[in-house]
Amino acid sequence: RPAPVILGHGILMTRLCWELAPWLSVPRMLAARGHDVFVAEYRGTPGSRRPPGQARWAYDARDHAWKDMPALLDTVRAITGAPRASWVGHSMGGLVAYLYATRFGSERLERLVTLGSPCRFGPGRPPLRWFLAPAEPLLRWGRPPLSLLLFLVLPFAVFVPAFGSALAFRRDHLGIRARAGLFGGAFADVAGRLHRWFLLLKRARRTVGDGSEDPEGLAPGSLARLEAPFLLVAASGDRIAPLASVLPA
Repeated sequence: RPAPVILGHGILMTRLCWELAPWLSVPRMLAARGHDVFVAEYRGTPGSRRPPGQARWAYDARDHAWKDMPALLDTVRAITGAPRASWVGHSMGGLVAYLYATRFGSERLERLVTLGSPCRFGPGRPPLRWFLAPAEPLLRWGRPPLSLLLFLVLPFAVFVPAFGSALAFRRDHLGIRARAGLFGGAFADVAGRLHRWFLLLKRARRTVGDGSEDPEGLAPGSLARLEAPFLLVAASGDRIAPLASVLPA
């Protein structure tokens, strides 16, 4: 049998982002090709529980990479009996895998695929850059009410494709039903500390996995430890993860 596959979602997303409609389903496509497929949700998302002894909203990407991802890999290996599992990460789901590899290497990884996952951080492109500065006060909350804001813009995102395509999708790729699934169910509140961690990376203009040490522990370690086969997918028109932010990986 092929190696099992774990699908890792991006920031603000849930497991539902992988299947916005039956004909837009990555899990079904992979399962039809013989893979055992596991769709992850990290801490803070609706399907997760609070880790013992830790506040529910006290986490950032390093917790996902150095605690959640190893736990997911070990659980899938135990269920399937496979020595290794493959990881497909979208956006932050790929960044989590970069961070994982800088500490743990490839021992538990059969293959790695990242989809629009940045590793070099700078000021960003509009309109995301315009959004970050006024959003920062919200990020000081343990749980910023971002899902409430997304719910308020839901009608515009569903029925005015240009609105949603400014951030989230290409307008000619998703119909009304899929857009409703994306904005209505695939987004979730996550910790303000996670968002602020990304802001720190952008201000420091850091490259994750370049091997440099950082006194704040933002992104230490080297991607040279990643020895599993690795496919990186990026789009030149991506506003959140422009090509220049992905290429160093």
